[in-house]
Amino acid sequence: MGENPKVSIIIPVYKVEKFIHVCMKTLLAQTLKDIEIILVDDGSPDNCGKICDDYAKQDSRVKVIHQPNGRQGKARNNGLSIASGEYIGFVDSDDWVDETMFEKMYERAKKTDADIVMCDYFRSVEFGEKNLSHKSRIDKVFLEKEVFNVASFSRSPHRKAFFSLAVCWNKIFKRDFAIKYIKFPENVIFEDSVPMFVAFAMAKKISVIDEKFYYYRISNEQSSTKSTDVRILDLITVMNLNLDNLNMLDYNNLKKFVISSIVRDAIHHLKHLGGSVRNEYLNNLKKTIDRIKNLKLYKYITLKDKIRLWFYFNF
Repeated sequence: MGENPKVSIIIPVYKVEKFIHVCMKTLLAQTLKDIEIILVDDGSPDNCGKICDDYAKQDSRVKVIHQPNGRQGKARNNGLSIASGEYIGFVDSDDWVDETMFEKMYERAKKTDADIVMCDYFRSVEFGEKNLSHKSRIDKVFLEKEVFNVASFSRSPHRKAFFSLAVCWNKIFKRDFAIKYIKFPENVIFEDSVPMFVAFAMAKKISVIDEKFYYYRISNEQSSTKSTDVRILDLITVMNLNLDNLNMLDYNNLKKFVISSIVRDAIHHLKHLGGSVRNEYLNNLKKTIDRIKNLKLYKYITLKDKIRLWFYFNF
């Protein structure tokens, strides 16, 4: 192995005793052996901190950071601050990966000199699940060329590509590029999209592998994707952080994609809400839509979503 590992993999850890061993099993079994695994114990109140330390004792490639609870954004930022790999990857501790994931991603990165390499993923309930959907979650605009950047998009990606683009865990990044452009918002959930949109806008070379290497667990009760409590208000905060970064999104195809996607996502989460949380969410969403109008970006919201917004704001 070289002085610096080929890939550093950063994993925030919080209340995942049930899941972390499956995650680590697949990371330690990677066919790419020259890796660094950075476990960031985010002040977990269970035995996760000890479990992390035990893995570090068992394998010299594992490093551990213990921090007070600051949510995934802070954990990822702290992991990135010590990562020494040539490339950086992120994995959520309740998910797992194909054993060839980082070898194949790294090989593509070296072949293309890409700033970002992205792969497809499965949505799964349990490790070893047999009946997984094989539907592609990669927009075809990403596959027109082996290497591309946002300026070369032939069209705006479809909004259905939002999730695959807006998350960090199905990608690897050149370390210098990640240090420069990837900074996660802290103390909020739904934080991935903020640095991911900036990264896509600023990358000179992006390459996408149309294979599913990542398994995204959809059954974890601790997952931040549950949106029936006050934490859903973080989504509006993240929307505004994305608007703050629009000066970095120089290409209309990406601006259109970002605006239409974050508005559609905000509308989607409304169906989970009720009572005072719903009222506060709607009030904050209305202010954000007004901001989108002031920025002269309202044209990027679809007619269907404009009608839905009018209904929600008036009834």
